[in-house]
Parts: sequence; C-alpha cells; structure tokens
Amino acid sequence: MKNIVIIGASSGVGKALVEAYSASDYRVIAIARRIELIPCKSNIFPVAFDVTNQSDIKALMANIVKDYGKINTIAYCAGVQYIAPLRTSKVDKVIDVFNVNFMSAYFFLGSFSSKKIYADENPSFVVISSIAAQKPESGILAYSASKAAIESLVVGSAIELAPIRVNAVAPGFMETQMTKNFPVVYSEEFIKELDKKTPLGMTLVSDVVKMIEFLSGESATKITGEIISVDGGSRLL
Repeated sequence: MKNIVIIGASSGVGKALVEAYSASDYRVIAIARRIELIPCKSNIFPVAFDVTNQSDIKALMANIVKDYGKINTIAYCAGVQYIAPLRTSKVDKVIDVFNVNFMSAYFFLGSFSSKKIYADENPSFVVISSIAAQKPESGILAYSASKAAIESLVVGSAIELAPIRVNAVAPGFMETQMTKNFPVVYSEEFIKELDKKTPLGMTLVSDVVKMIEFLSGESATKITGEIISVDGGSRLL
C-alpha cells in the first residue's frame, strides 16, 4: 500500500484531500494539531503535531516510516493568513506566517529528501502556494512573501532533490476556514463580486484537490519544479 502524508489535514484543502485519498488504495497519514477534526476511516491514520516545531520534524518523519513504511507523497497544505498594513504589522504575526507557510514546508521537504524516508517509486512533494505570490496586494504582503518563498523553494529543490518531484499549486481566492476568520475583509459581498468578475468563477477547494491528486499521480511523472495556477483566470485581471 502506498503512503501519502497530508500536513494540515484538519481543515480546508488538507481535510478535503484526506477525504479524497481515503477513497483510494492509499494509506493516509493525516497530520494536524486538532486530530479530532480528521475524518475517521480505516485507512486514515491521524498524527497530532504542531508544524511550527521544526526541530521535531525529522523525528516525526522517521517515526512515520517506522510505523507505516516509506512515503510516496507529501502534500503540505498547512497555512495561515495575516491581514494588516505594512506600517502596522506586528513582528510575531509575520514570523508566524513564515513559520507555518514556508519554514515548516522547507523542513518537511528536507526531511523527505532522505533515502530512508521517500519511496523509490515516483516520490512527490506538493505544496500549496497562492496567486498572491506573483500578484501581491496591500494588506497581505507577509502572506504573499511567504508564498513567493515557497515558489522559489519549489523551483530550486526540483533540481537538487531529483528523483523527488516537487511542485506547487497556486489557487486563487477560495473560501476556507482560514478566510472565514476574516469576515470583515472577506465579506459575502466581496466573495460574490470576486466570483462574478473571475473569468471561470472563483476557485473551489475541490479544484485544488484534483490538481494535487494529478501532480502526485502516475500521469505527472515528468512534471517537477512547476507552479500551477488553479485560479479561474483571476491572476489575469
């Protein structure tokens, strides 16, 4: 049985990805702080872990391999948002954004690169970026910068870590628990207007899940170092 590790598995894209892979022949190792939010099925194995504990990532990965065998795919879906003007941004909030969105992804990928960790057949690492990396906007510059760092990591590591394939999915705006934490900014009116003006409509979580499944699968064995936008054309506006 193949193993997929999904990080950030308790909400948003991560939780939807867990549900999608639970219907496959994969063993799903679902990592989150709140494992009680992870679906309960026979091939889902929740693991409680705070991704900001970067110094513990290598030990975590070694224990996963010990318990379940080598890993075929990692999907890094953990992420946080911070909305504030640059002039009033708080140091701890910006550090938190980079810790979750970039630093932990960096160290999970580094740990995955060990031959003791990754499976020989089509190893794949997929991480969530955002069109905000290439289209930064006022108020979310820390988030945009963290995703730009992710995209640089993807391109550079695809060369360094071959045969591991490293790719990113860059969604447009989509409704998740993260965006619901900012109801004043992402109001119902904002969402309706964005959906209306986006050429193919606003991104859905299911759209991102399907792209991650593709990039992790046998149809993408020659795809690496790519940042693939799934945004309904919103980056073109």
